[in-house]
Amino acid sequence: MMNSQIKDTSEPTRISASLMRAMSSLGHKKTFLGWRVVSQWPEIVGERIAKVATAERYQDKVLYVRAKNAMWRQSLSMETDLLLAEIRKFTQLRIIDRIHFH
Repeated sequence: MMNSQIKDTSEPTRISASLMRAMSSLGHKKTFLGWRVVSQWPEIVGERIAKVATAERYQDKVLYVRAKNAMWRQSLSMETDLLLAEIRKFTQLRIIDRIHFH
């Protein structure tokens, strides 16, 4: 008679780690990370910027961000290098080369 209560002694895996492995194996790691930047924009840039700018999409190494108004577009465009550095720290890769504010 087989024991129907088999113990699983493996460590639990975070779903994001599983997704990353799957996307990497399919050659879509950078695309996955780009969309992760979009979804986690507030955590990456902080509350001050998240209040006035929303990441909307990622395509071909460009992050598209909607700013609250023209003044914020201008201000954020001057902070592009700092924002790219924060994104690179978050992703551990250079997946975004440019931020387009609109």
